[in-house]
Amino acid sequence: MNLVTKMGPLLMATLSLLISVEALTCSQCTVFNTERICLYQQGSCETNNNQMCALWTASSGGRILYGFQECSHMCLNQTFFLGKMTLEMKCCQDKSFCNKF
Repeated sequence: MNLVTKMGPLLMATLSLLISVEALTCSQCTVFNTERICLYQQGSCETNNNQMCALWTASSGGRILYGFQECSHMCLNQTFFLGKMTLEMKCCQDKSFCNKF
């Protein structure tokens, strides 16, 4: 038995595991307002290539001013304070629509 014949079953098992990994579906909104109403491009997106669901908000005095939701490659759970404004980035990949309000 040659190396290719021995590797065949292992390769098939690995490929079947990779194919069975499902993409997440994330909430998508290019801009939402203070009332959390989507103003532009409301819908959903599917993650791929190590993407996560992301929720970005800008708030002041505890009140959300605007934000957006998306599938994102670049996402870090962080909070920034700029004067009276708070910018918050939340990332998730535990379940579909985890970035929904």
